[in-house]
Amino acid sequence: GMAQLERVIKVQDPKYWTNKICPGKLCINKSTGCLDVSEHFFNVCWQEYKNDSSWNAWVVVDDDEDVKGFIILQSFVHDSNYFRWGSPIAEDVEDPLPSGEFPELLEISCFCAKGCGTLLLSTATHWVANNLPNIKYVVLNSTQGAKSFYKQRGFKTVEAFRLAKPKKSQPGTHLYRHRIPDHQFDPALDEPSIMMYKKMSPDSEHEKRGETSKKTNSNKKRLKDSVKVSTSSPSNKGR
Repeated sequence: GMAQLERVIKVQDPKYWTNKICPGKLCINKSTGCLDVSEHFFNVCWQEYKNDSSWNAWVVVDDDEDVKGFIILQSFVHDSNYFRWGSPIAEDVEDPLPSGEFPELLEISCFCAKGCGTLLLSTATHWVANNLPNIKYVVLNSTQGAKSFYKQRGFKTVEAFRLAKPKKSQPGTHLYRHRIPDHQFDPALDEPSIMMYKKMSPDSEHEKRGETSKKTNSNKKRLKDSVKVSTSSPSNKGR
Protein backbone atom coordinates (compact mmCIF):
# COMPACT_ATOMS: atom_id res chain seq x y z
CA GLY A 1 0.00 0.00 0.00
CA MET A 2 0.93 3.65 -0.21
CA ALA A 3 3.04 5.25 2.49
CA GLN A 4 0.90 6.85 5.15
CA LEU A 5 1.18 10.59 5.58
CA GLU A 6 1.82 11.56 9.18
CA ARG A 7 0.59 14.82 10.66
CA VAL A 8 1.48 16.46 13.96
CA ILE A 9 -1.52 18.00 15.73
CA LYS A 10 -1.40 20.20 18.82
CA VAL A 11 -3.99 18.92 21.26
CA GLN A 12 -6.76 21.44 21.91
CA ASP A 13 -9.28 19.13 23.53
CA PRO A 14 -7.61 16.29 25.49
CA LYS A 15 -10.93 14.44 25.94
CA TYR A 16 -11.17 13.95 22.19
CA TRP A 17 -7.88 12.04 22.17
CA THR A 18 -8.06 10.14 25.46
CA ASN A 19 -9.45 6.92 23.98
CA LYS A 20 -7.47 7.22 20.74
CA ILE A 21 -4.10 7.03 22.51
CA CYS A 22 -3.02 3.55 23.47
CA PRO A 23 0.09 3.52 25.71
CA GLY A 24 -0.05 -0.29 25.76
CA LYS A 25 0.86 -0.25 22.05
CA LEU A 26 2.86 2.94 21.71
CA CYS A 27 5.04 2.74 24.83
CA ILE A 28 6.33 -0.81 24.62
CA ASN A 29 10.11 -0.95 24.82
CA LYS A 30 11.36 -3.25 22.05
CA SER A 31 14.52 -4.26 23.90
CA THR A 32 12.93 -5.01 27.29
CA GLY A 33 9.38 -5.93 26.26
CA CYS A 34 8.13 -3.73 29.11
CA LEU A 35 6.11 -0.54 28.96
CA ASP A 36 8.26 2.59 29.29
CA VAL A 37 5.10 4.50 30.23
CA SER A 38 2.28 2.74 32.05
CA GLU A 39 -1.36 3.31 31.19
CA HIS A 40 -1.80 4.69 34.71
CA PHE A 41 1.04 7.21 34.39
CA PHE A 42 -0.24 8.36 31.01
CA ASN A 43 -3.69 8.92 32.51
CA VAL A 44 -2.21 10.89 35.42
CA CYS A 45 -0.32 13.24 33.07
CA TRP A 46 -3.21 13.51 30.61
CA GLN A 47 -5.62 14.44 33.39
CA GLU A 48 -3.27 17.13 34.71
CA TYR A 49 -4.44 19.14 31.70
CA LYS A 50 -4.87 22.82 32.30
CA ASN A 51 -6.35 25.21 29.80
CA ASP A 52 -3.22 27.36 29.70
CA SER A 53 0.39 27.24 28.52
CA SER A 54 1.49 25.15 31.51
CA TRP A 55 0.16 21.99 29.79
CA ASN A 56 0.77 21.24 26.10
CA ALA A 57 0.48 18.07 24.10
CA TRP A 58 0.94 16.95 20.52
CA VAL A 59 -0.06 13.77 18.71
CA VAL A 60 1.09 12.29 15.42
CA VAL A 61 -1.67 10.72 13.36
CA ASP A 62 -1.71 8.88 10.05
CA ASP A 63 -4.33 9.15 7.30
CA ASP A 64 -6.72 6.95 9.28
CA GLU A 65 -6.40 9.18 12.37
CA ASP A 66 -4.52 6.38 14.11
CA VAL A 67 -2.24 7.87 16.77
CA LYS A 68 1.42 6.95 16.15
CA GLY A 69 2.89 8.98 18.98
CA PHE A 70 2.21 11.59 21.65
CA ILE A 71 4.20 14.00 23.79
CA ILE A 72 3.12 16.00 26.85
CA LEU A 73 4.98 19.09 28.07
CA GLN A 74 3.82 20.51 31.37
CA SER A 75 5.10 22.60 34.26
CA PHE A 76 7.94 20.94 36.13
CA VAL A 77 6.84 20.44 39.74
CA HIS A 78 9.24 18.85 42.22
CA ASP A 79 7.83 16.70 45.01
CA SER A 80 10.57 16.86 47.66
CA ASN A 81 10.72 18.87 50.88
CA TYR A 82 14.02 20.24 49.62
CA PHE A 83 14.93 20.47 45.95
CA ARG A 84 17.82 22.01 44.10
CA TRP A 85 18.94 21.86 40.50
CA GLY A 86 22.60 21.50 39.62
CA SER A 87 24.34 23.77 37.13
CA PRO A 88 23.43 25.44 34.79
CA ILE A 89 19.72 25.49 35.68
CA ALA A 90 20.25 26.46 39.34
CA GLU A 91 21.86 29.81 38.48
CA ASP A 92 19.44 30.62 35.70
CA VAL A 93 15.92 30.10 37.04
CA GLU A 94 13.87 31.62 39.82
CA ASP A 95 13.07 29.63 42.94
CA PRO A 96 10.05 27.35 42.74
CA LEU A 97 6.62 28.44 43.90
CA PRO A 98 5.34 26.99 47.20
CA SER A 99 3.62 24.27 45.14
CA GLY A 100 7.03 23.09 43.88
CA GLU A 101 6.39 24.44 40.38
CA PHE A 102 9.19 26.14 38.44
CA PRO A 103 7.47 28.74 36.24
CA GLU A 104 10.40 28.88 33.79
CA LEU A 105 10.62 25.14 33.17
CA LEU A 106 8.46 22.74 31.23
CA GLU A 107 9.06 19.03 31.49
CA ILE A 108 8.43 16.31 28.96
CA SER A 109 6.33 14.23 31.31
CA CYS A 110 5.09 11.61 28.88
CA PHE A 111 6.46 10.76 25.43
CA CYS A 112 5.92 7.64 23.33
CA ALA A 113 6.25 7.31 19.58
CA LYS A 114 6.52 4.68 16.89
CA GLY A 115 8.91 5.98 14.25
CA CYS A 116 8.02 9.65 14.73
CA GLY A 117 9.85 10.55 17.95
CA THR A 118 12.23 13.07 16.39
CA LEU A 119 9.35 14.80 14.59
CA LEU A 120 7.30 15.05 17.81
CA LEU A 121 10.20 16.23 19.95
CA SER A 122 11.36 18.91 17.52
CA THR A 123 7.80 20.14 16.91
CA ALA A 124 7.18 20.50 20.64
CA THR A 125 10.48 22.23 21.44
CA HIS A 126 10.16 24.57 18.41
CA TRP A 127 6.72 25.57 19.58
CA VAL A 128 7.87 26.24 23.15
CA ALA A 129 10.93 28.22 22.03
CA ASN A 130 8.88 30.44 19.75
CA ASN A 131 5.62 30.79 21.68
CA LEU A 132 6.54 30.76 25.38
CA PRO A 133 9.30 33.35 25.93
CA ASN A 134 9.15 32.82 29.71
CA ILE A 135 10.28 29.19 29.42
CA LYS A 136 14.06 28.93 29.75
CA TYR A 137 14.49 25.16 29.67
CA VAL A 138 12.67 22.00 28.71
CA VAL A 139 13.64 19.23 31.13
CA LEU A 140 12.88 15.54 31.33
CA ASN A 141 13.45 12.41 33.36
CA SER A 142 15.08 9.97 30.94
CA THR A 143 15.34 6.22 31.01
CA GLN A 144 18.85 4.79 30.65
CA GLY A 145 17.94 3.54 27.19
CA ALA A 146 16.60 6.88 25.91
CA LYS A 147 19.56 8.96 27.08
CA SER A 148 21.49 8.76 23.81
CA PHE A 149 18.35 9.62 21.80
CA TYR A 150 18.00 12.87 23.74
CA LYS A 151 21.75 13.65 23.66
CA GLN A 152 21.73 13.38 19.88
CA ARG A 153 18.93 15.96 19.85
CA GLY A 154 20.65 18.60 21.96
CA PHE A 155 19.71 17.57 25.51
CA LYS A 156 22.32 17.39 28.27
CA THR A 157 22.29 15.73 31.68
CA VAL A 158 21.88 17.88 34.78
CA GLU A 159 22.05 17.01 38.47
CA ALA A 160 19.04 17.40 40.73
CA PHE A 161 19.19 17.06 44.52
CA ARG A 162 16.46 16.27 47.00
CA LEU A 163 18.64 16.96 50.06
CA ALA A 164 21.67 19.12 50.67
CA LYS A 165 24.59 18.17 48.42
CA PRO A 166 25.79 14.67 49.32
CA LYS A 167 29.10 13.61 50.82
CA LYS A 168 31.37 11.67 48.49
CA SER A 169 30.77 8.54 50.56
CA GLN A 170 27.03 8.37 49.75
CA PRO A 171 26.66 9.97 46.35
CA GLY A 172 23.38 8.32 45.34
CA THR A 173 21.19 8.92 48.34
CA HIS A 174 20.60 12.63 47.81
CA LEU A 175 19.92 12.58 44.11
CA TYR A 176 16.38 13.39 43.13
CA ARG A 177 13.81 10.81 42.06
CA HIS A 178 11.08 12.49 40.06
CA ARG A 179 7.47 11.88 41.09
CA ILE A 180 8.42 9.84 44.16
CA PRO A 181 7.89 11.98 47.31
CA ASP A 182 10.55 11.91 50.05
CA HIS A 183 8.56 9.68 52.39
CA GLN A 184 8.23 7.04 49.66
CA PHE A 185 11.76 7.36 48.32
CA ASP A 186 13.99 4.38 49.07
CA PRO A 187 17.56 4.90 47.83
CA ALA A 188 18.10 1.13 47.83
CA LEU A 189 15.21 0.56 45.40
CA ASP A 190 14.59 3.84 43.61
CA GLU A 191 17.43 4.77 41.32
CA PRO A 192 17.98 8.51 40.94
CA SER A 193 16.31 10.07 37.93
CA ILE A 194 18.41 10.81 34.86
CA MET A 195 17.40 14.45 34.53
CA MET A 196 18.17 16.17 31.22
CA TYR A 197 17.62 19.66 29.87
CA LYS A 198 17.67 21.75 26.72
CA LYS A 199 17.93 25.53 26.73
CA MET A 200 15.10 27.26 24.89
CA SER A 201 15.62 30.28 22.70
CA PRO A 202 13.95 31.08 19.38
CA ASP A 203 17.27 31.27 17.53
CA SER A 204 18.41 27.88 18.70
CA GLU A 205 15.33 26.20 17.25
CA HIS A 206 15.18 27.95 13.90
CA GLU A 207 16.37 31.32 12.65
CA LYS A 208 13.51 33.76 12.74
CA ARG A 209 13.09 35.79 9.56
CA GLY A 210 14.94 39.06 9.79
CA GLU A 211 16.80 38.17 12.98
CA THR A 212 20.29 36.82 13.21
CA SER A 213 21.35 34.67 16.08
CA LYS A 214 23.02 36.71 18.82
CA LYS A 215 25.85 34.19 18.80
CA THR A 216 26.86 34.82 15.19
CA ASN A 217 30.13 36.66 14.96
CA SER A 218 30.31 40.21 13.69
CA ASN A 219 31.58 39.21 10.24
CA LYS A 220 28.50 37.14 9.62
CA LYS A 221 26.27 39.95 10.84
CA ARG A 222 27.50 42.09 7.96
CA LEU A 223 26.30 39.50 5.48
CA LYS A 224 22.66 40.32 4.90
CA ASP A 225 22.15 36.94 3.30
CA SER A 226 23.07 35.12 6.49
CA VAL A 227 19.56 35.71 7.77
CA LYS A 228 18.01 33.77 4.93
CA VAL A 229 20.19 30.72 5.39
CA SER A 230 18.68 28.39 7.93
CA THR A 231 21.30 26.62 10.01
CA SER A 232 21.29 22.91 9.45
CA SER A 233 23.92 22.22 12.09
CA PRO A 234 22.71 21.68 15.65
CA SER A 235 22.89 24.66 17.95
CA ASN A 236 26.10 25.11 19.91
CA LYS A 237 24.51 27.29 22.57
CA GLY A 238 25.58 26.62 26.08
CA ARG A 239 28.92 25.09 25.16
